[in-house]
Amino acid sequence: MNKVILTLACLFAILSANAQSQVITNSHGRRYLVNKEIEGVSSESTDVTYLLLHKAYNGTLMDDHYVMGKISGLRGATWAWNRKWTVEVNTATAYGNTRGSLISYNEASSLVTLAYNGERYLAASISKTSSLSAFSFTGYAQNEAFLLVTGAQVSNVEQFNSSEELVFHGRMTVKGQSPAGSLMVTGPGADINAANANQLSNGLVVMAETPSRHATMGAQLEFAIPSDGVGNFWGQGRIITIAGNSSQSNASGKMVLGTRRVFDKQGTGVQWYYGDDIVIDAVGNVGIGTLNPQARRRIIIRLG
Repeated sequence: MNKVILTLACLFAILSANAQSQVITNSHGRRYLVNKEIEGVSSESTDVTYLLLHKAYNGTLMDDHYVMGKISGLRGATWAWNRKWTVEVNTATAYGNTRGSLISYNEASSLVTLAYNGERYLAASISKTSSLSAFSFTGYAQNEAFLLVTGAQVSNVEQFNSSEELVFHGRMTVKGQSPAGSLMVTGPGADINAANANQLSNGLVVMAETPSRHATMGAQLEFAIPSDGVGNFWGQGRIITIAGNSSQSNASGKMVLGTRRVFDKQGTGVQWYYGDDIVIDAVGNVGIGTLNPQARRRIIIRLG
């Protein structure tokens, strides 16, 4: 009788453990992890934390590494700040490249590559604020790392510039209902007299992550239509904002509106360049045909 009770107790313990964390392998050999625990906690407002996903390509052909699923971390109690962190990742390294995308909820997170213990990894960033724990993953994974490390433990951290697509079929609305177009963004309204208190306004924001103020690179809104009858889309009009001057700690901007056409913009031969057609500079001067207007309205006409 005691042996039966002991056997049942062991069985219940195994079932309980399986209910908490499961690994299901299908006939193709793919592993599906359910509620997989990730040990450790994120930094307490002292350093950025990175969650290593899997190794990244570093010049040598590699076997398949991937993480495809949802990861979450928790904080919250009568004595602890309420913070919930969730990301959905679809990342992989195989053969000779690393690719992937990430969607974050509640707060910003991004994919980075970094060096840890002499190896190159793809990781998700966790911002430095109240620490998180009880990390968990559910999804498909192979050769995963799932290790929490701090900024002090890693080196060569670089933003992972993914070109992967996130495609939504159907209409989409942000903070609204019943979108009237393919994308509708609803907000409380932006103040035409926004000042120092409004670093960003309550509307649609297009942001460029240039390393510093730049005279030729900035945030752009581009308009694309077909260039032929087979759906070969090209950008054919744009509005771009660049730095209005070279001063640091300065928010003066320059806005440039232009269309694309064939001409020799840089003296190196004709190409499909964007023209700097209408320009509003950092002091409000307006120019047509010049990138540096010298008066409130300056028009340059080029003949021939």
